[in-house]
Amino acid sequence: HQPKKDADKLTTEIREKAKELEKVQEDCSHPDEKICVKDIGRGEGRSEFRKVCGICGKAIGYPSQKEITGENGNG
Repeated sequence: HQPKKDADKLTTEIREKAKELEKVQEDCSHPDEKICVKDIGRGEGRSEFRKVCGICGKAIGYPSQKEITGENGNG
């Protein structure tokens, strides 16, 4: 069946591209941190705040509560 062949080919290409992205992310020094909301529930409507690199998109940690709310400690 052609759809099976197409699906297998796409799956292989996705794996290859994911490996390429992983290499780019490993080589990145993550100079530009951003806070964003990431979906974690796979369609369940759950999400969380994460720190991600603004250059390569890699999740690099979790923001503090102050970073999430924008508080800067100046009262």
